[in-house]
Amino acid sequence: MPKKPLLMILLYCTVWLCHASPCPEIKFELICGYENKIDVVDGAVTIPWAYETPCGTDTSRDSKFVVSVVNIFDEVLLQDTIRGFRYTIPATHLDTVTRLTIFNVRELSSTRWISIAMEAKETEKTIPVNLHQRLNYFLLDGYLFNAVAVLEELNRTELIPEIAQKYAALFPDYYPHQCNYFNAYLSQESDKLVTMPYVTGFDNFLKRLNRGTKGDWIKGDDFNFRLLISTDNQIVSVDIEEVRYKFLIEELVQDLRFENTAGENAIVVVKISKTRKKRKYTIANRRAMTKGLRDSNVYPPVLR
Repeated sequence: MPKKPLLMILLYCTVWLCHASPCPEIKFELICGYENKIDVVDGAVTIPWAYETPCGTDTSRDSKFVVSVVNIFDEVLLQDTIRGFRYTIPATHLDTVTRLTIFNVRELSSTRWISIAMEAKETEKTIPVNLHQRLNYFLLDGYLFNAVAVLEELNRTELIPEIAQKYAALFPDYYPHQCNYFNAYLSQESDKLVTMPYVTGFDNFLKRLNRGTKGDWIKGDDFNFRLLISTDNQIVSVDIEEVRYKFLIEELVQDLRFENTAGENAIVVVKISKTRKKRKYTIANRRAMTKGLRDSNVYPPVLR
């Protein structure tokens, strides 16, 4: 059995490896896999990054960075030198013509940039005015950089590490599919991040949805619906964006089963989209609600 001095040496070496590496890599947070383009919506965005160490990510160093915002023609829209590990781009400095803006960052003493492209999506949804509601809209719809900007407005940036941790758990390294959703939101009741309940019964739900909307999916748009689930796993309310399917979905959700572990009424947002070849509707964020998928490295098949 190792003696206490040896344990102290091992502990010191671990801490040194985690924090004293002279040339750590910097990486963006709240993106997954090989992603080099993410979706945002019109409005301010805040991009967080961190040093990647053998023990995970590190934002504790006192580091300076150069940031640059450019359009696809490499014209500089904004440039700055900052101290810290995130940067907010005002809506006025996003490219509204091509709707594609590139953010670059490097250490002040380095010449190596890392970059992420942001595509501003047009949405017909009404973005809430209330900051708390807007935050949850951005989180559950997967606009994480917009959500971080709202956290700054709310002075709740202490939640960023927890969001990053939950995001990394939901989407392990090199997750092969799109990462344009999330599974947690800020509860108005407890003022804490709450994870959406688990949901089962989606296979039969989709069969009946596609049967009931046969032909509509060819022209139909993607849409969401929102459920409020009680602490005893019952549906409290249903909010449906797509009015055409209101009565159908209100009927179909009765066959779903829920597991709410939040200790309070919890929100479930279901994102309905079309399969890659647009043959039928599917559930874009199913992983976020599926026990055994969202907590593992098992990846669902891509429906075509």
